[in-house]
Amino acid sequence: MISKFGEMLVAKNLITESQLKTALETQQQIGGKLGAILVKFRYLNETQLAEFLGAQLKIPVLRLPDLVVEPAVSSLVEVELCEKHRFLPLRKKDGALLVATVDPMD
Repeated sequence: MISKFGEMLVAKNLITESQLKTALETQQQIGGKLGAILVKFRYLNETQLAEFLGAQLKIPVLRLPDLVVEPAVSSLVEVELCEKHRFLPLRKKDGALLVATVDPMD
């Protein structure tokens, strides 16, 4: 069981080798995302996970209280689509729609 993601977390001293091993064994048994398992076991908190992923993916991490939605933008996308894909349109910038998403890997 090798996890490059997990190994990066260990290298950053965010989790231990033992915690990674336990989380990977759990993932093998029940499935799911490694990050979610690490948070569920409280080896990491959601903020640590989000900040780590944001740094790796080179994308900003926004906290819910910091989100500002431009009213004109919210009508550009159907609510059902936002709910299905778990994203929120925030604003238009240079002809592109900037969105916030629960999981940028989805």
